[in-house]
Amino acid sequence: MEGRKFYSTTGEYVDELVEGKSLKVEHTVEYDHFRFEIPEISVYVSKPPEELKKQREDSAKKEQALYSKIQSEVTEWEAQAAHTLLLDKAIEYIHTPTVQHTSNEWRQLKDESWEISNLVYKMSYKMWEDDAGEKKGTWLVSWKLEVNPPDRPSTEGYYYTGKSTIAEQRKKRYDTLDAAQRYVQGRFDLYAPLFVELCPPVPDDFKRHFYINGCLLPGYTVAQPEKTTPDKEAIADLLAYLEDTDIPPAPQPPKPEISVRKPPAPLAENETAQNNLPRVPLKRKSVRQTAKKSDRKKRAVLER
Repeated sequence: MEGRKFYSTTGEYVDELVEGKSLKVEHTVEYDHFRFEIPEISVYVSKPPEELKKQREDSAKKEQALYSKIQSEVTEWEAQAAHTLLLDKAIEYIHTPTVQHTSNEWRQLKDESWEISNLVYKMSYKMWEDDAGEKKGTWLVSWKLEVNPPDRPSTEGYYYTGKSTIAEQRKKRYDTLDAAQRYVQGRFDLYAPLFVELCPPVPDDFKRHFYINGCLLPGYTVAQPEKTTPDKEAIADLLAYLEDTDIPPAPQPPKPEISVRKPPAPLAENETAQNNLPRVPLKRKSVRQTAKKSDRKKRAVLER
């Protein structure tokens, strides 16, 4: 047809392709009611209604055939777009920044708190003196142990990886600075084994933090989940083969050894209290002592 068409179409501003994400195609055909003379229609208005109806059915069938062809093309696009999406996710994975950490060394932060971290864990604590109110002069302690996850891609803004805090205590109050430091030192002694390797195994309950787009980050391993309950069926099967005389008597637990810790000696007047200030990071000496004590207990059990 030459000149002006008897219909108008819309869709140039609706069609959109976002690679690896979406395809939008929407077209509308509208009759041009603003024209007074449309020669194209004169060819059909003189024909019988039955013939027009038959031609209309044939034209609609051709539309359906074209629509089916478009649908098959859309299905082919979906497969190709999925492949593009997979490549995008792989690129996001390899561009995940390395976790920032302190290499298992204590460092002071701007808020005067202390932090130690590696590629998996992060522990922090802060001690400060209460300088107002009825309990003025007492000391407050806050500490937290959590996983140290990497920054996730922006496309995972709504992806929930679960809780990140393993244990914490907020504003625990002590009468003296020395008591507050002993408490924090005890917390660190408990969790110090987590800060020996730069990349210790990731606890099973927190492994989602270290998966990017469904793939574990390189260099990480996941610890086997701890089995908290015995297999009742397996125990029942074993007991079924035993007679009463085959079952040994239950061992008696050893009597606990009671040890008395001597209180720390007071500081001399001319001695500084620098080692007891909250600005000094926690020591690791007690970690080795704890490990040696654990080895002695294991040898004692084996000797029995």
